Amino acid sequence: MNYAVALSILSEPTVTGDTKILIGIRTPEANAVHQNVASVPTERIPRALFDAIAARASLHAPYTDRNARPGNEPTTYAVKSVLAQKLCVGHRLELGKISFIAAPRAVSRGITPILQDGDAAVEWTMAHIAVCFSGERFITEGTVSYSDITWMTVADFISKADDKEGFVFTDKRSHRIGGLCVSNTAAWLKEAIR
Repeated sequence: MNYAVALSILSEPTVTGDTKILIGIRTPEANAVHQNVASVPTERIPRALFDAIAARASLHAPYTDRNARPGNEPTTYAVKSVLAQKLCVGHRLELGKISFIAAPRAVSRGITPILQDGDAAVEWTMAHIAVCFSGERFITEGTVSYSDITWMTVADFISKADDKEGFVFTDKRSHRIGGLCVSNTAAWLKEAIR
């Protein structure tokens, strides 16, 4: 079994169709599988960390403030790790120029639906964390993990995730949007909007 965390980086804590969500295009250099696919920021995590986050997952879990809870709190730790490693804002976090609130919203399990030549089907268990933070301006156009980073409305994200042929257009190029992280993020967002 593989364990991962998927961040739903949102423009506001209350989820509506107009709320913005951050997505990126997975680079071939940093992603052995699912290259050039639109995704929410994800990272593999150890089972112990997953279990600690999953135990708190709920659509109604309160947001925790990164500044009020130390980095050793499981949800805060996982968010800081993804922001630092995948979105390359670790130095801004360290200097206190970015702060965030986060809440584990859902847990999902499944086999990754996007397979490329030579990929083997892999089962994943994923914790989905909603994140809202100040410091959007520190997110760059791209990082080593994500070639393009952009915001889209939650309504558009859900629509494209539900459409098996859905595409996200960035820099005049189209990319498939999909994967377990996207489909299951869309599922919890749908529940949150209801």
